[in-house]
Amino acid sequence: MDSEHRHELRENELAKFLKNLPDYIREHWAAIVGWACIIAAILLWSPIREWRASKQYQQMSEVTDVIKRVEQEKGTAAMAEDGEAAIMSVGELEELGRSTDNAKLGALALCKSAEALRADVHYGDLSREEVLEETARAKKLYEDALKRAKDDPVMTGMAKFGIGLCAEEVGNYEEAEQVYNEIVSNEEFAATVYPRQAEMRLMFMQDYKTEFTFEEVVEEEAAEEDGAAVEGAEQGSVFEEAASEGEALEQVEVDPSVETEGVEAESK
Repeated sequence: MDSEHRHELRENELAKFLKNLPDYIREHWAAIVGWACIIAAILLWSPIREWRASKQYQQMSEVTDVIKRVEQEKGTAAMAEDGEAAIMSVGELEELGRSTDNAKLGALALCKSAEALRADVHYGDLSREEVLEETARAKKLYEDALKRAKDDPVMTGMAKFGIGLCAEEVGNYEEAEQVYNEIVSNEEFAATVYPRQAEMRLMFMQDYKTEFTFEEVVEEEAAEEDGAAVEGAEQGSVFEEAASEGEALEQVEVDPSVETEGVEAESK
């Protein structure tokens, strides 16, 4: 068989294959698509994994940098006079917490945002209405962090403990006590620090709930002091009167004219 004949046979086989190709594809399309997807996944898996790891690393770096900045602003606000300094990076940290793909990282950012809001309330010179508003905003951030934390015990414990702190700071001690008891009784948090912290808050809860009446005590003490002053003044006036009478008696006894007049009267 010469080369020309072989070439013709190959052309005929190729033409036959192309002619039957549509029928073959229609018959085996599922297997073809499946193998194509497998091959594409194998080829793209490594670049996608590297891209996702790079993106998560970038997000983690951004969140860490903003958290550091927030901590620095908290220190500045703590040392500022008359609550002039404010924590300005709270909004940026909250936005990162909501936009990040990593649920745990997002929960951490939201918890830190809420913590910064609470610090701003403590350090700032705010009215009662502003305190309630900012505390409610911080509580909402903790609740959103709780949703993102899902089954992570550390992030869940951090968010629930923050909710308890918000309730306690506005005087809602019953809600705070309920949250702390849930943390203490839940075995899920046993390996975290939050059961111990919740126990400490419960231990001192009665002290925070006690109402002191310093003004009444001060008034009673002032009344006692006034009474003592009046009594002392009366005693002093008695002593002064007695001293005056004694001096008068002394003058009468030592006055020579009185003695002379008395002697002359007796001689007469």
